[in-house]
Amino acid sequence: MSYEIIVVQMPEGIYFLITHYEKIVEKGENMVGARIKEYLKEKGIKQSFLAEKTGIAYSVISDICTRERKVDVIEYYKICKALELPLDYFLKGIDE
Repeated sequence: MSYEIIVVQMPEGIYFLITHYEKIVEKGENMVGARIKEYLKEKGIKQSFLAEKTGIAYSVISDICTRERKVDVIEYYKICKALELPLDYFLKGIDE
C-alpha cells in the first residue's frame, strides 16, 4: 500500500512528518476526535485546558471531540505535543 507523506513546518521550526494522516482520518470517519475525547475523559483533562495549552480555540477543540470537525494535521501535532504523547498515539489501529 502506498501513502502520501505530509510535511508541515511548525512555527518553532520543527518539521513534522506523518504518513497517510489524511487517509487514516478519512478511513476512520474521524475516529481521531473520538479518541482524543476518550483520552481527555480518562485522564480527567478538560477541553478548556487543552485549548489553552495548544492555543487552539475551545470551540475547535469541542468540535473535534464531538466529531463535528476533523482535526487537521497541525492541530493534531499541537494536541499530541500538549499531551506529551507520541504522534501516532491516536492513529494506531485505524488504518487496519
